[in-house]
Amino acid sequence: MPAYLKLHVARQLNMQLNNDGMPVLFEAVSLAEQMVEEWLQNPPLLAGLLGAMAPEQIKPTAIKTVKRNAQKKKVHVQDTQRLCAEFGKLQVNTEYQRMQKARDALPAAAQQEHIAQLVADSRCVVVAGATGCGKTTQVPQFILDQALKSGEYVNIVCTQPRRISAIGVAARVASERAEDINAQRGGSVVGYAVRGESRQSRDTRLLFCTTGVLLRMLVSTPDLETVTHVVCDEVHERSVDSDLLLVLLRQCLQRNKRLRVVLMSATAQCDVFAGYFGSNVPVVTIPGRTFPVEDVYVEDFIAQQSSSGMQEIFGAASVGKAKAKLTNALEKGDDEWLAHIRKMRAHGCSDTQAACVSAWDDRFGQASGATLIDYEMIGSIINHIHTTAPMDQAVLVFMPGVAEIQACIDIVQRTARTAFVLPLHAGLASNEQQRVFGRAPNGQRKIVVSTNVAETSITIEDIGFVIDSGRVREVRMDHVSRVARLITTFCSQAAAMQRRGRAGRRQRGTCYRVYTRRGQDRVMPPHTMPEILRTPLEQVCLQTKDLGYPDTRQFLDGALDAPDAKAVDSAERLLVAVGACERVNGPLAGLGRLMAQVPLDLRLSKTLIFGAMLNVLERTLRVVAIMALDRPLFSSSFATRDSARNSRMQCAMGRSDWLADLCALERSLQADRPDCVSPVLVREARNNIRTLRQCVDQLGLVPTDPAPAMPEAEELRVLQAVITAGLSPNIARVRVPQQKFQQVSNGTIAVDREARELAFYAVDETCDEHTWRLHDVRNDRRVFVHPQSTMFSETKYASPFVAFLGQSANGQKTFLRDVTAPGIYGVLMFGPKVRVDHECKVVVVGCGGLAVRAWPRIGVLVGQLRVLLDELLRRKLDDPQLSIHDHPVVLAVLDLVRTDGR
Repeated sequence: MPAYLKLHVARQLNMQLNNDGMPVLFEAVSLAEQMVEEWLQNPPLLAGLLGAMAPEQIKPTAIKTVKRNAQKKKVHVQDTQRLCAEFGKLQVNTEYQRMQKARDALPAAAQQEHIAQLVADSRCVVVAGATGCGKTTQVPQFILDQALKSGEYVNIVCTQPRRISAIGVAARVASERAEDINAQRGGSVVGYAVRGESRQSRDTRLLFCTTGVLLRMLVSTPDLETVTHVVCDEVHERSVDSDLLLVLLRQCLQRNKRLRVVLMSATAQCDVFAGYFGSNVPVVTIPGRTFPVEDVYVEDFIAQQSSSGMQEIFGAASVGKAKAKLTNALEKGDDEWLAHIRKMRAHGCSDTQAACVSAWDDRFGQASGATLIDYEMIGSIINHIHTTAPMDQAVLVFMPGVAEIQACIDIVQRTARTAFVLPLHAGLASNEQQRVFGRAPNGQRKIVVSTNVAETSITIEDIGFVIDSGRVREVRMDHVSRVARLITTFCSQAAAMQRRGRAGRRQRGTCYRVYTRRGQDRVMPPHTMPEILRTPLEQVCLQTKDLGYPDTRQFLDGALDAPDAKAVDSAERLLVAVGACERVNGPLAGLGRLMAQVPLDLRLSKTLIFGAMLNVLERTLRVVAIMALDRPLFSSSFATRDSARNSRMQCAMGRSDWLADLCALERSLQADRPDCVSPVLVREARNNIRTLRQCVDQLGLVPTDPAPAMPEAEELRVLQAVITAGLSPNIARVRVPQQKFQQVSNGTIAVDREARELAFYAVDETCDEHTWRLHDVRNDRRVFVHPQSTMFSETKYASPFVAFLGQSANGQKTFLRDVTAPGIYGVLMFGPKVRVDHECKVVVVGCGGLAVRAWPRIGVLVGQLRVLLDELLRRKLDDPQLSIHDHPVVLAVLDLVRTDGR
């Protein structure tokens, strides 16, 4: 009889006797005989029994807070009376009166009383306002002013989609109320809260925050008892956070009868939001106030160029090819192409100019060319502005990502040396972001190169020109690797209009669109797809569970655009497979709760967490930075694939494609960049490392005292295990053929195996627990290592498993991409779930039934180490000050992995 069953019998007897409270020894013996007979015939699963044997955590009894609530209510009344009196005195403040005149000039001011009354009479109001109407800064103040005038308690939370807009709008509103939000930490009616930074006090009655901050607030206080109004700005952007917030607010309105919700949107789709909250939700429309903006498309800009200017932009060879194509089309009568040329004539282009633009559009204006940006064209536009427009008119350039921003800055500094260039993106610290609102030094032109963070909510006063690349970075599923990545794609036409509006906020402006009219119609969708429909659902389910809703299907059914139920179920099973939760529709495990705090794909966040825990943070940051790239580090086009593979093989180490890429990146960072490695991607990876380090630091996973350096071989084993943790459950089995021997004069010698003799089999690890079975390897799906992999010719493996990022099909073969060959304990500790099959005397990895011959106690001990590791992560989340790097559990796991159990 196994020891764990003896322990289980004793536990059940103890529970029974404790319940009865009587000295019934003979009855206990009889009961034990029945239980033993039953469980020997049908033994229960070990994992289930051990979970029940873990000591139960007893939560302290909640302390009654009736008296405390009464005291708080009294304080609120006193504070409200004081703030109302201070608001009365504010009316005669000279600075306040000056700012009030500017407020009165905004279109929103005409509807102040109407909006305030609607908010007072309705539980939900939708405010639709065009660019420049002032809704972002004024509507929250309308509500605040009305409450202070009438002496009512008010506490307004206003959400913004990005931290820069939350801080920027708060600063603007504070200045309009004669407050300096940055000069004090307390005593201000206006405040803000973003992740890692806050300016608020007991006097704060108008709090600007990111949507994520309010979601965190709803986790701790689901009814928002102390909040009177929630104002959600830019809801038309349809981020996941925004859509989840709408679900929670709709539920909260049913429980908190005092709460009022105001949704603010661009004029499009406002009826959709109103209908979501009920049939009687009023909609207020505020007209915009912008100055005229001239649109200049690529064909318009080229029409202004001389022959030498065209050659400088396109190159003499490209101009020559365009002329030849034009001549050929005229001779052959290519009516469709010539019709396109005639359309561009209407915009002032000559035939040669139109032919050049058409050739340019075929390269940069196709859906496949979304990642291609013509920096030379942008440089020519900036040079044109810099030499013809007054210096006090700033330029705002929209680029998709940080690497593209840096590449653009390099071009600007080369073409306009007297320019004052500033980057703007979410990865910058708040004080660096605020620099864009200042003026340029005398004699210099301010040029801001930004991602879409400058698209809405913020106003940079002196912008006279916008240059729109037409690109954006969006979270999309990579269908080969099944990893969520920020993919460069064309922005929507609605987003392009928002960008255009940045040029006409304070003066007449010009918007240079670095795409053609034909390209706009062909590759730019009318509206941005809701993020909840293009983000991997496992990420959405993880976030939903983190908000305290384990049944994700039921919760997401109430969303504005509900995802497909089958897709939600599949995402639930994947969360179980990666170890984020124990069961489908169950709460998050400790690992899952920690993963939910990292704004990355599941696999990337898991890799990062375990890399930090196992004291290999620095190199893990680089590996994850490479994983986050939207294309391979080594160029893999058809023309360069052979040289790319050879270059990658020269960097091969640690029997892992990711470690080969790590070697290439480390060499590139030391100015020894291998062939076929893009310098743009190296720059992007460097920026990714900086952002990832901030994430790890915020989670408290950076060790205060660095661990002693490990030998290189041991560190590579740990990195293999960490990568396996991130790639799991993508595990394939390696079947090695029987050893062959060759007869020689002195006996026999072993013959070296060839790589083509090895066979790889992959199984689906996202099935549920009831389908666990021990597969015969012949029933698994045969797969092959991709020829571009550094493991393609490998014949020696430390374990019978490989981890892989994704699969791709080519003809009848399915290839594994980005392969890592970990040690056996790397798989047992960080791969799919482990169980013991006592009958077959094997340890089974995952529900696909990948079996390893091992003592059952190894499976039991590994399983319990995994349980302890997850519990440690849970404790870390509850206590950020807890040091886990030197914890005995982590040290035991680290020792096991780095030596591979030797």
